[in-house]
Amino acid sequence: MTNQQQRLERSPSQPTTPDAKRERPDAIRWAVRVWIFAICVETVHQIINIIVGFANKPELISKLKESMKDENLSPEIMNLAAVFSIILAGLFSLIVLCVIAWLAVLLYKGNKSAALARRILTYFSIYFGVRLVTVFLLTPSSPSVPVAVYAVDGCVQICMGVAAIVALIFKMRPETLAWTGEWENSRGKNGHS
Repeated sequence: MTNQQQRLERSPSQPTTPDAKRERPDAIRWAVRVWIFAICVETVHQIINIIVGFANKPELISKLKESMKDENLSPEIMNLAAVFSIILAGLFSLIVLCVIAWLAVLLYKGNKSAALARRILTYFSIYFGVRLVTVFLLTPSSPSVPVAVYAVDGCVQICMGVAAIVALIFKMRPETLAWTGEWENSRGKNGHS
């Protein structure tokens, strides 16, 4: 009998209570490690986005002037609006990353919220996987930012997408489902004991 078969046989019988002492599966350890890497890489991507946003600020201000030409706003207000929008977008992205980190911690702990955390992280993995494909379709939007910056950002996004897909693979393993309690639930619904 292989190690994988032995783990699968033991997995359904493991206790699923949050305070039960049980061994954390390797799939969970690796999924969380990959998410930590992905969060770090995505943080770099968001920092690059903020830098590119400030480099593109004159273009953003000109677009604001076009869309609000009837308002007669001062240049200072336009500048403040551009800076505020860049910072707000960056903060929102960093908040989402904090939520992903929190979900990874819930998955790692294996308590009652682990199943929900695994499902939500699955959706994030799918999103980042789709974004990985769109990286190849994008073209640089501003001549004021060097193409090398876009190339580095593209590489960072590719790393993020690959990490999210690898985490997705680890999260779909039977031992992960046993860790979150979903293995027993699915067996109970199918009439198995």
